[in-house]
Amino acid sequence: MSRPATDPGDGGSEDVRPHRVRRLTRRSRLWWRFQLRAIRFRRPFRWFRLLRNPEPDSAIPLSRQQLWVGRRLGRAYLGIVGWRERIRIARARVPDRAKPARTVLTLLGPQRWLLFQLAFLIALGFALDLVVQRYGGRIVDWLGVEEWLRSTFSLPSVETLRNLLAAAAGGTATVLGLILSISLIAWQMTADRYRSTSIVSFLLRERMSAAVVRLLALGFAFSLWVLALLEIAGYSPYISAAMALSICTVAVLSLITYRQAGLLGYLPHNIAISLRSEIIGEIFRARRPNAGRSVEDYSRRVIAGDLQIFDEMLGRLLESGDSEDVAACLDEMRTMLSAYVRLKSGFSRQSLFFERYDQRLESNVGVDVDEAILAQGLMDPTTSVADHLWFERKVLAIVRPVLVARVLDASRVAQSLIGLWSESLQYAWLHEDPEVVDLIFAEAEAAGVHARMRTDRKVTEQFMTLPWLLVEAIGRGWHVSAKEIVAKEPWRRDAALDSLPWDAQDDAARIGLAIRRERAICDEIITPRNQMAEEVEGWRAPRLRRLQEESLRRAINFCDAQLAAALHERSEQSYVVARMSLRCILRIAHYGFTLGEMRDVAKRVLHVIDRSSPENAKDLREDAGRAARVLAAQQEWEGAYALLRTAMGGYVLARLRESDEQQAIRLTFDGLVTAATVYGWAELHNRRDQVIEVGRTIDVPFARIDGLAEAVENHGWMVDLMLPMVVYYQWMQPLTQAVQALPERPKPGSHGYMLEKDHPSSLIAQAELLFGPDECVRHLVMAVAARRASDRRRLAEVLSQVYLQRIGDA
Repeated sequence: MSRPATDPGDGGSEDVRPHRVRRLTRRSRLWWRFQLRAIRFRRPFRWFRLLRNPEPDSAIPLSRQQLWVGRRLGRAYLGIVGWRERIRIARARVPDRAKPARTVLTLLGPQRWLLFQLAFLIALGFALDLVVQRYGGRIVDWLGVEEWLRSTFSLPSVETLRNLLAAAAGGTATVLGLILSISLIAWQMTADRYRSTSIVSFLLRERMSAAVVRLLALGFAFSLWVLALLEIAGYSPYISAAMALSICTVAVLSLITYRQAGLLGYLPHNIAISLRSEIIGEIFRARRPNAGRSVEDYSRRVIAGDLQIFDEMLGRLLESGDSEDVAACLDEMRTMLSAYVRLKSGFSRQSLFFERYDQRLESNVGVDVDEAILAQGLMDPTTSVADHLWFERKVLAIVRPVLVARVLDASRVAQSLIGLWSESLQYAWLHEDPEVVDLIFAEAEAAGVHARMRTDRKVTEQFMTLPWLLVEAIGRGWHVSAKEIVAKEPWRRDAALDSLPWDAQDDAARIGLAIRRERAICDEIITPRNQMAEEVEGWRAPRLRRLQEESLRRAINFCDAQLAAALHERSEQSYVVARMSLRCILRIAHYGFTLGEMRDVAKRVLHVIDRSSPENAKDLREDAGRAARVLAAQQEWEGAYALLRTAMGGYVLARLRESDEQQAIRLTFDGLVTAATVYGWAELHNRRDQVIEVGRTIDVPFARIDGLAEAVENHGWMVDLMLPMVVYYQWMQPLTQAVQALPERPKPGSHGYMLEKDHPSSLIAQAELLFGPDECVRHLVMAVAARRASDRRRLAEVLSQVYLQRIGDA
């Protein structure tokens, strides 16, 4: 039975034929090797065996002839073997010998655009030469300038054209060689300076050098082709020669600008500018509407390489201690990161622009699958997930070594670093990216442990602006409102949602799905747009409140940690930290947020007041008093009472240090009016603990509260002391406006002729048109005095009972 020509399991005769050829070749090679080894045993060659030594001690017959023949045969055999090995080596090196051609094609491949330009110039010059040759005379006659041209200009001879083109080609070739050599040397020196090998690939993409080199190469190649055309064509190519000379002239003149670029282009600042421009350009390229996944992946790889160059260059600058170049690099990275945060929402969440990492699959649905996989000793099932924070993490990791470098002592570097955090944080919240906000603020919190952030006044003030900026951002809420989301009409298939932040896109997709279902059921949209906006706002508001609560807690903790660190270090900038913390608290109160626990912050601010200079202590106690009044108006009573104690402690310390009696009196009543203002707000809101809490703040400075109570019986007593009543009325203006806005009622026993405020508190009920600090202070002092008298009576009763009990026991 004959064997089939092809194996049914294979792909046919085309797949079997090469194996059959190799098998036959191997069989033939083995057959010939066997024949050559057995040839000495064949009949014609068997007589050579008789020439061997018949006996051990006898002479070998024809020994010289045998030796000569053996040497010749051995040399022939060695020659054959040598040629066979040479043939094998040559056959193995066939791909290497063909590689130069492929290498040339590989080198010319990236220059296909330059070759296209050269071909276009050659065709254009050839066409223009033909037009001038055939129709030049007619055009000149039609214009009527033939006589003027003949009398003014004379056409160059063929020899002149040949010399000009040869000089242009030779000059541009020489300059091109010099430029390439110098560029290679400069790039190698730049790579050695920054200890970066990846910077070479970036330098190859540098636009100005590439433009100069391409212009020189184009001028050289075009001049050669025109020179060849001059020898081949039967006419003089005047137009092509003029074009070639013009290109060579422009290329040579561009070297003047290239000289400046060569001197300044490789400075760290200019390299940082070029890197920033390239990264932003790649981001825009990946965000194009028609950009595919391969373009996104390419842009990500280019950006990752540029960030690696940034890392290596910044590390080298930190080692050399060049603060100006470090600050310039940080400024460019700030611009780059801010631009990326603004443009990030234009990418799809599953875009290949984001790096990917393996994440373990966790699902109740796949429990059986997980159990089956893990029971076999295999690895946990994972999936590839896009890392949406890869760019931000890399940038923050690049700038992190600046915190421990000695260049941070320069305020310029510190301000640039803090500017990178603050600007990116604001843009991240503006575009509803809370993960980036959390990442950047966590980086700032980690940087707060370094004492260098509290050595310079400007740096400390800018660093303490970060929690203020966070409060300001969250206080403004989402940048995109629910009405704007509905206005995009997300239920339409062609709705343009790319301009919205990612969270807003999710909300738009959710409302769009609901409206499409409604239209599928009812054949039309029934829900009004206002109701759609309310529904979307119902989704977004809880998310905003949760983020606001977390951010406010982190901002307060940030201020508390910086105050504690400044006091521990006995930093000279403790005043700046305390004042910016109070400004942050005021901003929180301005937006109506809940502060929470404030006693630790208030105590630390009081410690700072104790250690500060008189001018700084004045600012802090005024800010603390202002914060207490504002928090009382916002009904943040814990914070108001805590900061009131801080302000009163500051006024007491200032009064003890003041030698001027009139100034000491003013400090005393500044604190007293501040306490009275808080007390007035508590009375307005029907608090029950105001006498106890506010009374604690005036017990120490006014130990003789009875004497003060006697003094306030005299109306107008504050005016007589020449106190700044205008300032006091300004402090109480919000309270006065709130009291005046209350409804009125007839005063009891007046038969309707006299009115009073409809309020249970006697202070508020008896408020008149000129209600102000005089009334509040009087009511506070009298209330505290009455409480103290009551406490004295209770104390006397308790002491008497104890005394009587002890007498009875005796």
